[in-house]
Amino acid sequence: MNIQTLTPDDFAAVDRLMKDNSATLGFLPAAAINEHLESESVIGAKEADSLIGYLLYASYPERFRIVHLCINDRYRGKGVARNLVESLRQRVTTQKAIQLRCRRNFPANDMWPKLGFVPITESAGRSREGHPLTFWNLKVAESDQLDLFQMMDEHRLSVVIDTGIFFDLFDTETEKNLPSKALHSDWLEDYIQIFITDEILHEINHLVD
Repeated sequence: MNIQTLTPDDFAAVDRLMKDNSATLGFLPAAAINEHLESESVIGAKEADSLIGYLLYASYPERFRIVHLCINDRYRGKGVARNLVESLRQRVTTQKAIQLRCRRNFPANDMWPKLGFVPITESAGRSREGHPLTFWNLKVAESDQLDLFQMMDEHRLSVVIDTGIFFDLFDTETEKNLPSKALHSDWLEDYIQIFITDEILHEINHLVD
């Protein structure tokens, strides 16, 4: 497998692969595809000079946004998507995250967590049926590990809660979860600030399915 930056010469192959998968990808006009190819923002995976997958993205100072990640169905499950995402990670300069939106009812939603993406939120899609979109985020900057501490209020104790405590907070009150529910106390507002982990976001995403 050869991972490389695609050029306008690859337009026909990209366009063909996109159209073969338009049911889940949607449609990009030829001008938009060419614009991305000319700006070197399409990464391709080739085998024997045949395009078997591509990642088309938009670049911003603080993030990359995946527009299309498309793999030939004969090559799915063979690490092509992982290699393309890893290649995008290698292009990071000032970007701190790779982000995308994907319809919840698409099979690709099972893939994103395996590639390290975390489901952050959900919004209504533009399809006629209004299928919801999951917003996925992949941290790519090492400095992001400090984000938690950068957000801390020096006058309040920062508390990271686990999945059990998180769900206790929203469950019917019982003797068992009473200690967790104490975190709801108004007087604690001036003393603690609560943070959640990526694992909790994954759990919420599974529960919505």
